[in-house]
Amino acid sequence: HALQSSLGPGNSQVILAGRTHGILLRKLGRLDEAAEIMKENQERTQGRFGENHEFSVAATASYANVLRELGQLDEATDVLADALDNLAIDWE
Repeated sequence: HALQSSLGPGNSQVILAGRTHGILLRKLGRLDEAAEIMKENQERTQGRFGENHEFSVAATASYANVLRELGQLDEATDVLADALDNLAIDWE
């Protein structure tokens, strides 16, 4: 939170640190917290870089991975499909 306070929530380093935070929470088994952080991170990343940026696709895939681990398979599939669609758009 200190990094976010000093640099602002839209700073690219803050956004990337947020994804790392979510990944660590997921690996610790704190899935509800990880899902909340990952959803927020996905929105910030897309807002800062755009939906088609590789960071946004990675953030979306990370969020989908947490949803999968929570057993929310339909939502995880939808979220991951969006990430893949956005990645495909960038390659066209």
